[in-house]
Amino acid sequence: MYQVFFHIASITILEICFFFYYVGPLETEIFMSYVKRIMDGPLRDLDSSLERLNIDRAQLIQAIYSVDASDQQQLRDQLEREKNEGIQQRDKDNEQLFLITIRFWSIICAFALLVFLTQFCYKKYYKKKEKNNMVTIFSDPNINNMESELEMTVYRKESIDETQTSTDDTDTSRVHLMQYEDPNATNKRVFLKTSCHYMVYGVGIIGFQYLFFNYVVFGYKPLSIEEIRYYLYNRFLENQS
Repeated sequence: MYQVFFHIASITILEICFFFYYVGPLETEIFMSYVKRIMDGPLRDLDSSLERLNIDRAQLIQAIYSVDASDQQQLRDQLEREKNEGIQQRDKDNEQLFLITIRFWSIICAFALLVFLTQFCYKKYYKKKEKNNMVTIFSDPNINNMESELEMTVYRKESIDETQTSTDDTDTSRVHLMQYEDPNATNKRVFLKTSCHYMVYGVGIIGFQYLFFNYVVFGYKPLSIEEIRYYLYNRFLENQS
């Protein structure tokens, strides 16, 4: 069973690293490209619309942000400073989310290790108990007497082949009595064990994907509001007619 949890842990750590080190930064570029596409359409018709109002883009910015023309550079500096703070805060939040995800992944690894140690100790104890039972069986006086009688009976046989055959039959019967298992019961146990492993594996993977998408993917911040505001401000002022 512990192999299932170690397999889940190996898959999840790959997905975690792949998301935070590749998909996350890629999402930032994708979101910014979508913002550019959204702005390109209205900006193409912005100048003609402003001409009918007898204002330009700079005046529009002044009206939106309620600043004078002399404060325009100050506004740009303020927005740039807020953008840098937004990037820092976004990176900090994403790093915190990554650390939380790694903590939960560590819990999976710890649980897998616990299952491994439990199975190892159980198998060791079971084998030791089985060995003690075998020693007890062979040290039973009744069994020893029975073996002595069988040996005497075999010894009295005139043929060496008959002696060997009788001994082999006796040993084989004793081994069969001790080790015989119903094949149907064995197959049923293997089927139940395999089904249980696949069920645990499937539930583990589905559960991880559900939690990962709901609390990590949707909780990741590809862009901050401050970055978008700074970009929009620059887009409004560039290429003025």
